[in-house]
Amino acid sequence: MRAGRNQATAGVQSPQPVASTPCSDTQRLLHDTDVENAHGALSPAPVETYIDSHGHVTSSVPSADVSPGNPKSPLFGCVFNLTNTVLGAGTLSLPFAFAATGWLLGLFILFGVGGLSYTSLRLLQRTVTCQGKRHATFYHLALAAGGTRLALIVDGICFFYLFAAMSAYQVLILDAMDQTIPASWGLHQWLLSFFFSTCILLPLSLRRSFAALKYFSILAVMMVLYVVSLTAAHAMMEASSPATHVLPPTIKGAFEALPIFAFAFSSQIQFVPIQWELVERTERRVTMIAASAITICASIYLCMASSGYHAFGSAVKG
Repeated sequence: MRAGRNQATAGVQSPQPVASTPCSDTQRLLHDTDVENAHGALSPAPVETYIDSHGHVTSSVPSADVSPGNPKSPLFGCVFNLTNTVLGAGTLSLPFAFAATGWLLGLFILFGVGGLSYTSLRLLQRTVTCQGKRHATFYHLALAAGGTRLALIVDGICFFYLFAAMSAYQVLILDAMDQTIPASWGLHQWLLSFFFSTCILLPLSLRRSFAALKYFSILAVMMVLYVVSLTAAHAMMEASSPATHVLPPTIKGAFEALPIFAFAFSSQIQFVPIQWELVERTERRVTMIAASAITICASIYLCMASSGYHAFGSAVKG
């Protein structure tokens, strides 16, 4: 143990690769990493890294890192922020996806994609930790992997992906407004679009961190649960349900439904900044964020898909 303490003390001055450090019991090592101060400059600050008897590495950001210039979010806030990024308009398309794939293949693909998404989040967590720069983003990871050119390509892909997602959400919301707001009010769709973009989307988009959006995320998840509850109640009140299929009715339809499942758990872009904002960030707590969010979303998806498919059968439209 004395040798372990000496090695930890020496690590402050000359950092060594912690992953290759052999140890029989838990040790704590300190190494320097880049941290943004209040002026946006990078300065070194210690990060506590733990290595257990199995050789697993886990890091903990010091509690002194919590400051107004570096927003932090509690565990429940990170879970709801990630859950809100996963849930989307695709939730309404899952009954159609089950109608195209059948019960058996639909359940297999749904939980399979959920498991793959959880694995990708865990890999991202380990990659960001090994990258060594606090508050690293996709840009930093691409920069370390392939230089400036790859970083710019990844940044462009993230921009177009998020822009397309926001455009799709806006179209859906405007269609809903067009059906609920009486025509006698004289509100045209372009006016609704301008109001929605400037008064709702723009203020939320200008927030510097996800921590400031945790209560909006809770409200958004509650709204999704409300829609799912209505669908489930309608399915239970049906006297006779239409015919459903265990296997895919057609191979073509099954392939057409694959993109719905593929994007159902998409949250990798937002996961990187969300996990950095966690208070008392450790590997175990970050894993709890990913596992909790994927589990909540999989449960909501299962309820929505099974209720919608049971209520409408093959007549459900995507």
